[in-house]
Parts: sequence; structure tokens; C-alpha cells
Amino acid sequence: MKKLKNQITFAALLMLLSTTALSAKTETGASTLPAVNIRERIQLPESLKKSGFNEKVKVVFTVNEQGNVNHAIAATTNPELKKNIEKQFLALTLNGLKANVANSIVISFIVY
Repeated sequence: MKKLKNQITFAALLMLLSTTALSAKTETGASTLPAVNIRERIQLPESLKKSGFNEKVKVVFTVNEQGNVNHAIAATTNPELKKNIEKQFLALTLNGLKANVANSIVISFIVY
């Protein structure tokens, strides 16, 4: 409970507004969950981990044929958060999504 007050609740609200769902199927029909990959890999910058921080960020992104994110645009009024989130997305590999199709996700960052 030492850092309970400063724990970060990270909720990836899977509000996809595109033609491709984040819960896709592979060629064998097995379900994949790129959203889990996103949730585990996207972190709030240390400089923003202060009590009371609350921000929703919509990210629109595309992947290439190998599943690597090749374009990412974060919608937020915080320039530091925007730059950081876009950089983190460009390092992701999200297998199971159609190449060159716009996908979007809303990520909520809440610091208690």
C-alpha cells in the first residue's frame, strides 16, 4: 500500500472506430489480442506520474505487412504525452491486423 496513492490505473478502452477490430483472427482462425500487447507496452511518462493526472488519449495507427506499427497519431492536448505515446506505438508489433488500415484505440491514464 506504500504507493497506493500513486498507482496508475491503466485502462485501454477498446473503442475501435475503424474497419479492423483489435481482437483479430490469425490465418488458422485462432483469436489474437493485440490490445493486450498495447496495454502491457504503453506507459505514462515518469514526469506525468503525479497524483490527479487524468487523460484520455485517442491513438490512430496503421501496421505494415509484418505487423509493425508504421504510423501513429495521438490526440491529446499534452505535447509531452503526445510525443511519448506516438514513440511507444511506433515500437509495437501487432500481429493479426490488416496492413495499411487505420485502427484506433482510446487509452485512459489515471493516477491516484
